[in-house]
Amino acid sequence: MVRLLLVRHCQSTWNSQGRIQGQQDPPLSAEGEAQARAIGERLRAESLGAVYCSDLARSYDTAQAIGACHDLEAVRDSDLRERGYGAWEGQRLADLMANTVAWEQHRHNPDWAPAGAENGPALYKRTQAALRRIVHRHDGESVAVVMHGGGLRMYFCHLFGLSLEHYWQVNVAHASLSIVDWHETVPTLILWNDSHHVTSIPAASTIY
Repeated sequence: MVRLLLVRHCQSTWNSQGRIQGQQDPPLSAEGEAQARAIGERLRAESLGAVYCSDLARSYDTAQAIGACHDLEAVRDSDLRERGYGAWEGQRLADLMANTVAWEQHRHNPDWAPAGAENGPALYKRTQAALRRIVHRHDGESVAVVMHGGGLRMYFCHLFGLSLEHYWQVNVAHASLSIVDWHETVPTLILWNDSHHVTSIPAASTIY
């Protein structure tokens, strides 16, 4: 069995400003740094074989806060990155939502993507390949994986038996912990979107 401790990265400065990040690389906000310390403490008692993350700062710095409690250096994997949002990166969410046609396409059609962006199935394929590699490497171990909202939402759609059209109906808060046990090729969801270790979660966490 492999236990995956799945964590969404902590709040970044762009999260706090309501900006779409995609594969841009803003740092953690002050709130995010506090969240990172909290999730590190939450997982201190776990026996971890490794800590993985994307190569973006908000994921890596969250993972390092976890790894510091276990004398582990976070392993970066670019396949765990957030969805590339192309022309939308850096724009304010409120402005994008005002463009009703494009926003509704984005919310309800996973194959649709803004100019220069990655679509939903491409994100799903990339992040799931990374998770499968991690599972295969760590038989008999518990592993923390710090991911981004997009990849986590799609992973949980898969676990819940939902099509990717339901992507936006699956919430994953910043600094939240979810646990999935892999028995051979069968994943079992043990815990989902638990953030009781964080005293406050910014409203932006429930949106993107």
